[in-house]
Amino acid sequence: MFLKCGIQPFWFWNGDMRDDEIKRQIKEMSDKGIRGFFIHPRQGLAVPYLSKEWFNKVGVAIDEAKKRGLEVWLYDEYPYPSGVSGGLVVLDHPEFEAKALKIRSFDVEGPKTVHMELPWGQILLARAYPGEHDSIIWNNPTELSHYIGTGYKENIFQMSGLTRYNRKRFFTGRPIKKLHWDAPRGRWHVCIVSQVAVDNFKYFGKYVDPLNPDAVRYYINTTHEQYKKYFGHEFGRTIKGIFTDEITAFPPEMPWSPLLPQMFERKNGYPLVDRLPALFERMGGDTDKVRYDYWNTVTDAFIESYEVQVRNWCEANNLLYAGEKPILRSKQLKYFHIPGIDAGHQKAGTEPDIASPKYRANAKLVSSAAHFYGKPGALCECFHSIGWGMALQDMKWTFDWLAVQGINFFVPHAFFYTTDGLTKHDAPPSSFYQMPWWSHMGLLSDYVAQITDIAGKGRRKVDMIILDPASSHWTAMGEKKHLKERLEKGFSNLQRVLLQNHFDYYIMDPELFSQCDITHGRIRFDDEEYKVLILPPMLNMEDCALKKLKEYIEGGGIVIGVECLPVERIGDLDAGLMFSRWLGVDVRRIYGRYVGDEIMMDGGRDYSGNMIEGDVCGHNESHDIPITITGIDAQKRQIFFAKDAEEVVKIVEKVIERPVSVVEDREEAGQGDRGLNLFSGNAYAPQQKDILTACYETEDELNCFLVNTSGRRHRVRIHINYDRFLYPRIFCSDPGLKGSESVLKFDEDTRLKGLSLEFAPYQAYILRLKEGYNGETDKQCAVRGCAKEIKVDLNDGWEVQPMGMNALRLGHWWLKIGDGQEEKPVECKPIIDQIHDAGIALPIRLRDYFGCPKQLELPPLSCLYKAEFLVEDGVEPPVLLVMEPGSIQGDWHISVNGKEMDCGCFMQQEIYMPTNLVADISHYIKQGLNEIQVKVAIHASHDGLVNPLYLFGYFGVEKEDGKWKLGPVSNIGRPGDLTAIGLPFYAGTVIYRKKVFIDGADDAIEIFIDDATIEDVITLHFNGHNAGTRAWRPYRWRVGKSWIKPGQNEVELHATNTLIRLFEGQYFDVNSGTYVDV
Repeated sequence: MFLKCGIQPFWFWNGDMRDDEIKRQIKEMSDKGIRGFFIHPRQGLAVPYLSKEWFNKVGVAIDEAKKRGLEVWLYDEYPYPSGVSGGLVVLDHPEFEAKALKIRSFDVEGPKTVHMELPWGQILLARAYPGEHDSIIWNNPTELSHYIGTGYKENIFQMSGLTRYNRKRFFTGRPIKKLHWDAPRGRWHVCIVSQVAVDNFKYFGKYVDPLNPDAVRYYINTTHEQYKKYFGHEFGRTIKGIFTDEITAFPPEMPWSPLLPQMFERKNGYPLVDRLPALFERMGGDTDKVRYDYWNTVTDAFIESYEVQVRNWCEANNLLYAGEKPILRSKQLKYFHIPGIDAGHQKAGTEPDIASPKYRANAKLVSSAAHFYGKPGALCECFHSIGWGMALQDMKWTFDWLAVQGINFFVPHAFFYTTDGLTKHDAPPSSFYQMPWWSHMGLLSDYVAQITDIAGKGRRKVDMIILDPASSHWTAMGEKKHLKERLEKGFSNLQRVLLQNHFDYYIMDPELFSQCDITHGRIRFDDEEYKVLILPPMLNMEDCALKKLKEYIEGGGIVIGVECLPVERIGDLDAGLMFSRWLGVDVRRIYGRYVGDEIMMDGGRDYSGNMIEGDVCGHNESHDIPITITGIDAQKRQIFFAKDAEEVVKIVEKVIERPVSVVEDREEAGQGDRGLNLFSGNAYAPQQKDILTACYETEDELNCFLVNTSGRRHRVRIHINYDRFLYPRIFCSDPGLKGSESVLKFDEDTRLKGLSLEFAPYQAYILRLKEGYNGETDKQCAVRGCAKEIKVDLNDGWEVQPMGMNALRLGHWWLKIGDGQEEKPVECKPIIDQIHDAGIALPIRLRDYFGCPKQLELPPLSCLYKAEFLVEDGVEPPVLLVMEPGSIQGDWHISVNGKEMDCGCFMQQEIYMPTNLVADISHYIKQGLNEIQVKVAIHASHDGLVNPLYLFGYFGVEKEDGKWKLGPVSNIGRPGDLTAIGLPFYAGTVIYRKKVFIDGADDAIEIFIDDATIEDVITLHFNGHNAGTRAWRPYRWRVGKSWIKPGQNEVELHATNTLIRLFEGQYFDVNSGTYVDV
């Protein structure tokens, strides 16, 4: 099935879902080059999920998308995570509810009476293990289950007698389990493991057991089959697939199912319940094997229960199975048709999350799986919770560093149907029509089409495999749980260092590695071969991988281990012994220094049995590594051990060649600015590791994608190590600048010195190397500045003209509840949060059920909110009071300076959103101090003044004596400094004009802006001519000679910002990397 890679967002259905609005929003997407969308039912949805009305609305979207050629994907839950059909699965089948393990583990010195409260649940194991000589005797426990019974935690008093003689009653509630045991003389180690119900889970209270195949089958019947009933005729056509989200073996930190003990014993041949303490603490020499068997069973059970059933259903119905979830190992991704991750929740200028330590966010992990398992794409759900200050530059920057790691399908989180009321706080932003910069979204769509097209045309040039160390992460629990984060960071750092040094790799699951062929010291998979295998920090290795590794090493293959080598025995083979023989040293010493020597021993027994003697790497304690080891049989083996990732790079440099190397251009660095460039505070930084590369090879060309991930400027030399073409040409372009491609001769001088390129902050290039230089005149890349360069001075002196009305955001109020409370300052939130934040004390009101514990309840409240502002002489009407539907929850009235208003005073009118409610209060306000009061009758905890109110008009806004003041509009200022201009809460486009002197121009010029604080979308007008729009850095425009006048020329900047000032009263501070209040 053909896949339209690029941008396809989560479309949050979070409102009334009117047919005309659904169609309008799909047209908006289509017009901006969006290739499809995921229909995602979300909190705020007014239509009953999975009802006939719901499917009617979905049908409207499908029909409109079909008309416009957009793909439709069905998100499989309301709201998330997947698996419960909006709660139906656990509602209809309580036996499918998720369970969790709880352990109580403690030591007792007998004789002693033990009284202990235990959680309410099924006791799976309750045993006391005797201690002897600082060890625990695990094979001779005392059974404690018959010392455990039922108790109650809470005493209840009620006035609810059954007769007229007595009204006082005593009950008990909150059942628990209780242990009463007289411990005999001696030392005892007590372990009690309970199976308890999972409660207080988000949205549903309960959650489903995803290891139960019957539960998953019911989920498919109540969700997937319902869509099929209505839209099966569009499956594989307009409807491309199903998206599943966040579901994993549950609970994620320690998965459990009532079915797991039976699954475990059937798979591993011994009972799990007897060995449950091994999941929490060391329980003898086979502890690591038990932990491995546990996680391996959980993983396979989840795959069979969920992945296989959903994939099979999708394939049977001609749909693609897509999604992202917390995977347990990389082989799990093969069951997706479009595997995905959840990453990219950052603003430009921060450190990009390259090769994340979390599997769920590791782009290389998922793109590797897509490659090995033959998938058409790898997706990323991105931009969750960046906030309303997300600019197009942030999106482009994120897409760049995801694409260079192999992601080609981007799922922005999200496009909101509406941002009214509290819906705007659902992990924003909405990168949709609500954003002021939305009209320029097509620029980003075009850009993404170019950078994803590269991967679609060729095969990535990769020579190395990194083995997935998942099983080592599995055994890092209990006494070794501190190691899990270290292992994850080591795995991540290894990848990041390789990418920063322009060595590409794939990550391979050990099971898949075991299926590879070994030929002449190379790893062969399908029709590809790999020269180097890297082992990240590992505690153990599965037998299947060890067998293949032995074949590879003995066949002359190159292996590099880093930081820690596998010692733990989790199968039949002894990894520690095998590595010790290959290296000629006792690798327990390496392992021990990594995990901590104190946990190498367990009651006098080591982790892995007898080893050969020898010091670490055959050297002294200074650890002279990396080194090449000669095996015991004197046969030269190409197996290395490196102390860290940087040492890995030193080894790799000697055995393989980079397709592309990027080095700082020392000839140019430090020479200062060229021509009229005045790069304030942007000296050329030497760190070439900021630039990441990816190379794709086709039959007739080599495509290289180069990305500057940093906010620093770099001049570098690109060395392309590629000798396939005799007379190559290089086509160089910035995919964000139309018409920037130029042709360069790849001659001997270029081979020796490299191609010189200058990267602006966050800039990317595409280099295409092709055969057949045809004698064209050489020219430098246009983006490097052939033309005379003129920097636009952004200092004061610009004329300022807002394109829309200015706003005063009323987000801070004084709240008084009833008559007896004092006023407290609050922000706009539901009343329950305002009460908590302000520390407001309320009278207690109780809800009483017969024989049950009393519950506190919020009583009906009468709330008065007050906000003050100043008005200076000269403010012209209109002054509009604006809010969104849902901004005030409960019964409300508004007064301005004592003049009452009600709902009827407000009319729907688009100010910043189509649904705005607007009242003209020009005749209510006065010069000097003004007050707005909002009276709200509260009936529910989510009532109150939950969203800011706004004043809109053609005025300026500044602060005076702690109060915001409306005054005349300022018409002079510095671009971007909206607070100083009097536009602290402005969202939209501002025009800045200024005269620029140009002392003659014989040819075109290049005008540029270089200011790290600017992240707006900017359109340049030069002497009345539109020079184009730049949505991200570099802000550069080529101006033709015919537009230029001798002397003074008018430069006009149309700068469009985000919603962060209006919605949150904040702006993004590039120095701190955070949002700060205006």
